[in-house]
Amino acid sequence: MKNRALPGFFFSIHPFVMKKLLTVLMLAGCIAGASAQEYTIRGKVSPALNGNTIHLDKRTAAGAFRVASTTISNGAFTFKGKTAEPFAAALSFRSKQKNGAGYRLFFIDKGEQIVFEQRENNTSRNMFGDALISGSAVSKQWDELAALRQPVEDSMKIIDGQLVKLFGIKNEVTDELWRKQAALQQKMKRVTDEFISRHPDYFVSLYEFRAGLNKPEDPAAALGLFKRFSPELQASSLGKATLGAIGNATKLVKGVPAPVFSAVNPQGQQVNLGSFKGKYVLVDFWASWCHPCRKEFPHLIKAYSRFKNRNFEILGVSLDKDLAAWKAAIAKDKISWPQVVDPGGLKIGKPIYLITSIPQNYLLDPSGNIIGINLRGEAVEKELEKVL
Repeated sequence: MKNRALPGFFFSIHPFVMKKLLTVLMLAGCIAGASAQEYTIRGKVSPALNGNTIHLDKRTAAGAFRVASTTISNGAFTFKGKTAEPFAAALSFRSKQKNGAGYRLFFIDKGEQIVFEQRENNTSRNMFGDALISGSAVSKQWDELAALRQPVEDSMKIIDGQLVKLFGIKNEVTDELWRKQAALQQKMKRVTDEFISRHPDYFVSLYEFRAGLNKPEDPAAALGLFKRFSPELQASSLGKATLGAIGNATKLVKGVPAPVFSAVNPQGQQVNLGSFKGKYVLVDFWASWCHPCRKEFPHLIKAYSRFKNRNFEILGVSLDKDLAAWKAAIAKDKISWPQVVDPGGLKIGKPIYLITSIPQNYLLDPSGNIIGINLRGEAVEKELEKVL
């Protein structure tokens, strides 16, 4: 095995966790990799979509990557490719007439002959949302999980709609809506966790485990959960990426130095997290399109006003791809602390800080060590009251 096959994070992991990770990796390496085989996707859609471009994307923890694009003709389209193992994919299009769009997540495995069928009379905004997928074993797993989560998702959509209408308003009604939404999020997690426990041999179970592996505070426990999966899943590319995330998580727990990074501020200047050493710093990940993120700003503004002259600073890290929207949100929400941007979270948020959802933040002490994680509401002020 060449040294480059071992990611750099292994050399900063706690020895106990590192030993377990290396053991799992060696076992994974003993499993022979399968050769790539061709897959085919044949789509049947409304002839009204003729002439539109449809895209096939591969989805990973680092983001979506374009695999291929083609033009819909005679109410049909075809994609062909090769893969050695399953992967998450998405088919999407946006109408040339701007009167429709479609998106459908599914999975592709080697040798599969997949048929994609758009349902007739779909009048929703997502014309592909309920499309039928056949010929894909892993997609069948996904649809099984989706059916279990659908009632919770429907309830969440209703509350999301109510919160959008009340955006910017804080009263007993909105507070109750946020409480209900938090309870539904916990219910969604329980449904997913129970599904994973019942199906440790499902690729979709590993996919969801990786998606929910958002900076585990106990990497050894996360590794124990990972070892529930079948040897084949552990040895897959997704399995190895999951091990990498567990390894990286040892850098994101209380008491360890926060990873240093550099990014561009609204004026186009590079700002380095290391330049804030000597101060308490809140590294806050957000985006202009994230309503929960911007809901936190009144609390952060209050904390910043109280402590900015007492050795405290905030560094906002936006995941916006639309820089104009980012700058407009800074102005509209009257944010006065330093800001940088990491478009899509591709350089800092996802690979370094394992960001899978926002808002997310880290409170650092003057030495740059993490002393607080994911502080919401008045929690930032309360933590600062303890140290300042």
